[in-house]
Amino acid sequence: MIKLREIPQDRKAEGCLIGSIILDPTVLPSVREWVSLNHFVTPEARDIYEIIWKLNDSGEGIDAVLVHSKFPAKDEERLFYYLRQAMETVPSAAHAVYYARRLHDKYIERELSCLVQHGSMALKDDILSTEEKIQTIASMASLAKNFGDMGQQQTISAMIRQLSDNLTAGGLRAVSTGLNALDRIIGGIGAGQLILIAGATSIGKTSLLLDIFIHLARIGQRPYYYYLEMLAAHLSQRLVMNIARVPRILVDAGSDAIRETISLTENWPAWIEPKPFSQIGSICTQIAAQKAKNDIGAVFIDHIQKISAPGRNTVDQISYVSNALSLLACDLKIPVICACHVNRETLHRDEHIPKLSDLRGSGSLENDSDIVMIIHREDYYREQKEENPILDGQAQCYVLKNRQGKKGIANLVWLPEYCSFSDPAGF
Repeated sequence: MIKLREIPQDRKAEGCLIGSIILDPTVLPSVREWVSLNHFVTPEARDIYEIIWKLNDSGEGIDAVLVHSKFPAKDEERLFYYLRQAMETVPSAAHAVYYARRLHDKYIERELSCLVQHGSMALKDDILSTEEKIQTIASMASLAKNFGDMGQQQTISAMIRQLSDNLTAGGLRAVSTGLNALDRIIGGIGAGQLILIAGATSIGKTSLLLDIFIHLARIGQRPYYYYLEMLAAHLSQRLVMNIARVPRILVDAGSDAIRETISLTENWPAWIEPKPFSQIGSICTQIAAQKAKNDIGAVFIDHIQKISAPGRNTVDQISYVSNALSLLACDLKIPVICACHVNRETLHRDEHIPKLSDLRGSGSLENDSDIVMIIHREDYYREQKEENPILDGQAQCYVLKNRQGKKGIANLVWLPEYCSFSDPAGF
């Protein structure tokens, strides 16, 4: 098994690259062809590289003073020490591209190392059948081949021709979420997207995740649900409440709704993971195996902060997870939709409207995601003494990031008796 201390990395090259860019910012366009935030192992190098990237994209200059001015107060001492050491390490920027390619190679080696480790785990898993193990290894081989194809250039016409072929085959067309208010903003969910559905604890993240999952199951999109948040029995209750539109008290009483739901869903091409793992490598392996076996069309993960990953702290671990899921969505060419917690500070603010900075754990969640939606219900924050029936049931889904389109607010209706969201009447 590959231990964390043995993962392929070159921390010295990371420092040299940062120092090179500060000495000569004109190398940044060439560096960006090889290196993104995900390529860094050292947190300080990654944080400084992100600052450099943002300065460049905003049209500002890049030098040691400007970069230093963007350091967060709580991290200033740590980042300043690293920046000074990085600049003292290299005499010039002559080898910047070499350092960038070095980090690119180490990143690929880390991903391959994870594949090897997860393949070994799959082979030793007595729960998996031999056929499932073969499918898992085959899907991992396909992922490994994708790394081998990295760096191969295409002409513009070839890329557009490939786009035309994919559209003709229906492979890139966005699929409706089942909520018109939301579709009007994001245009549906598309292949290769990492989508976050965020919100406070118990505000309705799982409910919205299940709403979209059930809709995709109904229209034959072959969704796959990977749950880490609740027991299977509780998830089953939620499914019956949502699909049959009956309150929980009738589900617990064993009403006819259960039998009707079984009959309705028996032929739905949808799967729920019965033996979920929490390690990101095992999760990616299982999802890839499901893609090879059942040709799944979308993945739902509930929720992202429950996933374990390598890293010295929560930020490193969440960064690893978000990067892995983003790559998985691209490699398998399917949307990956994840529930995500926000920080508890929203409970104590006078203004409860969510922000991107509220995402709990890491700024990489924002960077790696294609779409970020945060659920807001004002009645969730009100105390009983502040009852306001006008607000009861009102909900908003704030689309705060949309890489492929516009941002906005989708007004929804919260149906607590069914743990479900719907469009407003007449929408």
